[in-house]
Amino acid sequence: MADVLAFWQGILGAVVGGAAAATVAGMNIRAQRHSIEQKYRQRVLDVRREAYVAFVSWANRYSEAVRHVAESLTQNVPEEDKRFKDSKWYYDEARVELRKGGAAVQVLGPPNLAGLGAELEQAATDLGDVCDEWLRRRGQRPNEFAQLETTVDERIRRFTEAVREIFEPAQDRCAASSVPRTWWPSAARKAPRRSGS
Repeated sequence: MADVLAFWQGILGAVVGGAAAATVAGMNIRAQRHSIEQKYRQRVLDVRREAYVAFVSWANRYSEAVRHVAESLTQNVPEEDKRFKDSKWYYDEARVELRKGGAAVQVLGPPNLAGLGAELEQAATDLGDVCDEWLRRRGQRPNEFAQLETTVDERIRRFTEAVREIFEPAQDRCAASSVPRTWWPSAARKAPRRSGS
């Protein structure tokens, strides 16, 4: 009888021990999954942020490059002049990089930023088309040039504001979710209570 009782105690101990081990393993797997998902979300935010910063940077450089070319054209700087060649090279380089940045924004989204990025890229393309035509024919500054410059600057501002709206709350969420949940109750217990409240 004692052998049978010991046998069942051993079985019961193994079942309880196995259940406890499985529970702990399950909790560990969930914690690891949460950590991996959190790291993935943060990496996506980092990649997006880098792409958006590069896009805005190249948009600003492009706008500046257009102004340099316009200045050269207004001052009738000869095409052979180093200043003209440098401003034209900078303009061409900035235009290519702006297009690359726009493609990254389109791929990375989200849709509202992709739309604003497309608007910015279109305004820059319109300005570039007018600038290219001006480069081909020389002469007076086109009438629409100033308005297109203003439009590009406005699109840059709108895109930048939208990026800020997305990332400032996202940073707050990431920072808050990285604090262990077990911290909150213990912190509440340790917080000094106000007298009279």
